[in-house]
Amino acid sequence: MKKLLICSTLLLAGCAATTPQEPFKAGDSFEMTGTTKAGMNVQQIYTLRGRPDFGDDLWIYSANGRKPDNALLFIEREQDVAVLVEETPPPADRPASEEWMLLCLTAPKGPGWASAKGLLLHSTADDMSKLLDSLDSGSDLSTFAGVAQQAGTCTVRRL
Repeated sequence: MKKLLICSTLLLAGCAATTPQEPFKAGDSFEMTGTTKAGMNVQQIYTLRGRPDFGDDLWIYSANGRKPDNALLFIEREQDVAVLVEETPPPADRPASEEWMLLCLTAPKGPGWASAKGLLLHSTADDMSKLLDSLDSGSDLSTFAGVAQQAGTCTVRRL
């Protein structure tokens, strides 16, 4: 009986240490629609590529957007936060050498979600990096308020 209990405990511990099941698979598609704060309308379909990376309770998928392999989908393990990011050309009034990103930050309602609404940002890659670092650093709600002031709205829908 004691051996059975020890084996059961080890089996459960081994199961807890395994990577969770991927929420999506290669070929799954998502549509992002929205309007940036500057009035740019967005409607794009993204198709996931290959297997995702997993670490720190976060799935990271590469995706095809306007071009092959130019977008990423980040989704938390519980599927309550999802971020879709794509490289975009700079606006017409900006230097062509600038790297720009389009980012839709959403809060889906867990596994099985069909669509999620969120904040849409379009900015330089440097500005996006600074923004993501400030959000990741666990700063207070003023950071989120600042993001909301700069953001338009978006919806990500699973197809």
